[in-house]
Amino acid sequence: MYFACEFKDQDGDVFIGMGKRLKGSDIDRAVG
Repeated sequence: MYFACEFKDQDGDVFIGMGKRLKGSDIDRAVG
């Protein structure tokens, strides 16, 4: 199951991620 998650990356920019990102930080994977 995949979820559309809204993240703030390390630069403070907001982006949308679907499920697990290939290039994501630990925070992105934990939230998404």
